[in-house]
Amino acid sequence: LTVVKLIVLFGILIVSGTLFGGLITTVFLYSRDINFIFTLCDRPMNFLSGTSIPVLCFPFWLRFVSGIFPTAYLIDMFRSVTLSGYHTLFPFYGIFIIWAVLFVINKLLLERVLKKTRENNSLILY
Repeated sequence: LTVVKLIVLFGILIVSGTLFGGLITTVFLYSRDINFIFTLCDRPMNFLSGTSIPVLCFPFWLRFVSGIFPTAYLIDMFRSVTLSGYHTLFPFYGIFIIWAVLFVINKLLLERVLKKTRENNSLILY
């Protein structure tokens, strides 16, 4: 039963990585300075997703903020499968809500980028 759960979690990991990576890639099309902004946001994003400290140890308001990142859901799911007695913090359906939000934001940004590309006849947007 644990092997089946791990296979499902790896599928969820692949979809989450694709959607989040697609969003970051689309945002990179907007500005040449986005690399600097991504570097500034990377450490807090990793911390808030629970990679070094479990999200259960955070105060309530930080738990709420960490619920924005799909990585927090994934780490929480992996801990619940691999550690006995670990209770998940986030509901399982929450990852699907995050996926829907990421998909919609990515679609809107990509349409805007494509519209600007057609106007300029170039991929340079800045």
